Amino acid sequence: MNAPVFLLALPLLGPLAGDGVVAVQAGTIHLVENGALIEGGGTIVLRDGKIVAVGADVEVPAGARVVSYGEDAVIVPGLVAADSSYGASFAAPRTASPTLRALDNFDPYTNLYPALRDGITTIYIAPARGRLIAGQGAVVKTFGDPDGERVLSESASIHGSIAAEARSTPGYWVPPVPATVDVGLGVEQRQLPRTTMGAVVALRELLAYAGGDASLAEEYGIETGPKLAELMEAGRAWRMGADSPEELRALLEVFGQAQLPLVIEGASGVSGSSAVAEEIAAAGVGVIAGPNHRGTADFGKGPQAAWPRYDVVSTLAGAGVKVAIAARRSGDLRFVAGLAMHGGLEADAALRAITLAPAELLGVADRVGSIAPGKDADFVVLNGPPLAATTGVIATWVDGDVAWKPKESSATVLEVDELHLGDGRVLSPGQLLMMDGKIREVGTRVAHPRGATVVRGAAAMPGMIDALGHLGLEGSKKSFSSRTDLRRIVEPGDYTDRRVAKAGVTTVHMGSRSASGNSLTMAYKPAGTDHARMVIAAPAALRMTWTQDNRATSGEAVRKTLGKAAEYKQKWEEYEKAIAEWTPAPAEPAEEVEDGGEDEEQDEDDDKDNDKDEDDDKKKKKKKKKKKGEKDPPRPVTGEWNGTLKVGDETFAMRLRLLECDLALEGTVRIEGQDELVALTGRREEYEVTLEGRADTARITIELELDGDALSGKGSDGAGIEGEIALQRTSEVYPIAERPERRKPETVKPPKGKPKSPGINRELEPLRQAMLGKGTAIVSVSREDEILECVAEFEKHGIRPVLWGASGATKVVDRIRGRVSGVLTRTSLVTLAREGIPVAFYSAAEEGAAELPTAAAYAVASGLSPAGAVRALTSDAAAMLSIGDRVGRLETGLDADVLLLDASPLELSSRVVRVWVDGEEVR
Repeated sequence: MNAPVFLLALPLLGPLAGDGVVAVQAGTIHLVENGALIEGGGTIVLRDGKIVAVGADVEVPAGARVVSYGEDAVIVPGLVAADSSYGASFAAPRTASPTLRALDNFDPYTNLYPALRDGITTIYIAPARGRLIAGQGAVVKTFGDPDGERVLSESASIHGSIAAEARSTPGYWVPPVPATVDVGLGVEQRQLPRTTMGAVVALRELLAYAGGDASLAEEYGIETGPKLAELMEAGRAWRMGADSPEELRALLEVFGQAQLPLVIEGASGVSGSSAVAEEIAAAGVGVIAGPNHRGTADFGKGPQAAWPRYDVVSTLAGAGVKVAIAARRSGDLRFVAGLAMHGGLEADAALRAITLAPAELLGVADRVGSIAPGKDADFVVLNGPPLAATTGVIATWVDGDVAWKPKESSATVLEVDELHLGDGRVLSPGQLLMMDGKIREVGTRVAHPRGATVVRGAAAMPGMIDALGHLGLEGSKKSFSSRTDLRRIVEPGDYTDRRVAKAGVTTVHMGSRSASGNSLTMAYKPAGTDHARMVIAAPAALRMTWTQDNRATSGEAVRKTLGKAAEYKQKWEEYEKAIAEWTPAPAEPAEEVEDGGEDEEQDEDDDKDNDKDEDDDKKKKKKKKKKKGEKDPPRPVTGEWNGTLKVGDETFAMRLRLLECDLALEGTVRIEGQDELVALTGRREEYEVTLEGRADTARITIELELDGDALSGKGSDGAGIEGEIALQRTSEVYPIAERPERRKPETVKPPKGKPKSPGINRELEPLRQAMLGKGTAIVSVSREDEILECVAEFEKHGIRPVLWGASGATKVVDRIRGRVSGVLTRTSLVTLAREGIPVAFYSAAEEGAAELPTAAAYAVASGLSPAGAVRALTSDAAAMLSIGDRVGRLETGLDADVLLLDASPLELSSRVVRVWVDGEEVR
């Protein structure tokens, strides 16, 4: 049916206005409540994470950001998983433990991307499994601000079961303290339930205990009765597992007599039995169930065989029971709903059973489960009918933000009133097409590829650049040596990195905190998701210090380094000229020798050291032979290990990366079929390696034994699933970042007469590039006389340096204009910019980089032109650092690092609304 237009300006949110308002459009919108459906095009208006209005003819408020998914897109409420595997893994020892809370094992910083990928925005997490009363379940969102309202219900239910899963509760034993000869070690106390009748007896005793019968305290624990009484007083529903008709009827009897709210989980025994379903309906009890689907597992034999039945949900719904569809693996939710349709359930009822119905049974329908004004802006954008097998998720929205969208849908078009290109030019209006991580087109009107996401807003600009910061150093004050591969320092961004990027800073030029001597720097993207693309330049520049405490020595070290760089450059020029004039001759086979050609990436000294180390190793091996059965001496386990994890009859590929420091270990593990890269910590004791980590809410434990270059042992996920691990070392390098492959010696001699490459000197190479106009030299200098000496010295070598600090630059501005690439300073930034000297903003901080836009706003308030501030944050900073070929401007072919703002960046009050890095939105 077609829905009426809902238009409501909530008093809490105030009148509709463009500030912070988002309008999402699609061809079809399923509201779900009362079967309402909008066809032929509809709009959902959002503000502050809430739905403000929805309808076919809703007027989009002036200034609102419009996101149009096109007439073929379908929007449904965010799916609600009434059950999931994200709960805790360990049950308490008691048969009844109402104090155990699922929420205590939930990490609010966790992003459950697999669930978001399937359109699931809300999940139920169980406190544990396999107990009569396992604890208190919780309801949380799969994405959101950890400091916000991500938790929908801390205590959604009293979770338990009388089904087979709860009948194997172990005996309860507490050793007496002190243990004496007379007392002994105590006796294990058997616990109910062992049978369905035992479960009924235990439930009635627990209800009596909650009602005040203190004689049961020893049987069930001193905290159990009072806690149950507290939860019952608060009106918590009992969520109890039951499958067979006998179990179902037992629950209906116990809770009907006690007049307590009940939700049944399981209910597979109603297949084909309308009588049981009618009894459940008459009792007014809701059910969380799913088709009796076993995949390809054997069903069993005889009358107890568990043959698949798909009519559980349809039988319950047909009897008038409020039923929610659940799948233990939440990602299968839409698939299982489709199986329920195969069993006779109507399409509208199936959609309701994975959205509004579970929200109602979980007690959170006031916020999620349907699309209506006042509810949370949680919904899913699909490319077809909601439960069709071929339908895919285009985007998942949570609290008014895009929480997930597939990488394949990389085409995004921005349509804004003002498009600031970063170099001072502004297109008004302007459009920009991002695709495959790059800017593909910029203009007043651009192409709109089929399936592209269209985002409309007030203004857009390039991502901002922190011209000198320390994000990623984790407080380290070590200087970067010339032999440090800076790419090893960073990995794809964590929560802090994303927050900095969401503030608008998409590129950080990272240098060490140490300001003495020469030090390399690196330019990288803290919110990048792909390591190869997130590192823009490593090294990016050589940072040097001119001014010394002893002024008489100022500049000496820099002059010496520049002299070496000039000689190094001369050698390369001579080599390049000689190689251009050289005529190759046929190569002759020979013994293994080093090529030393221009592809060689290491210094000759490194090669000699490596050869010496290899010779020493050979001597040691000849000197000491192992006795039979004796292990090799334990070596550090640093490096990459590849092999297998065998769980039951299944075998999965496994990759382990470890870094060892003083026997302490850190690293990561990835297992075939799992999207998550799990961080690990641990220790090595001689040949024993112990590692721990957390995947979602499960604790991973790995225990291995080292034997030469082999690791073997067991791993557990804390849920009783164990596997056998067998790994071989494939590298002795901890590959946090990509490392240039060390080439094996050539098996042929270099061609006779071929000029020999001078090799790459990592410290001098940035200066050589700067001499060629392709690199950057940053020099710390302060007093005006020293500034002039410094600039003149660099000028001799054809370098226009970037001055850092330069407090005296304003006194010699006329004498350095055109001779420097720019100045990084805070004391006279406005004056220098006004005099035509390029300037850039820098944080000299880690997470403090997020305040860079505020620093620019302060500079504008102090007299810097708004257009100059934009350039200093983008194109001027990129030009200074020689990274303008990738970032700093909105230009075809450059990286798609773009900011969407709610007003012109020239306005002090403008704010960053959304951020894209390499064409992917930062969430």
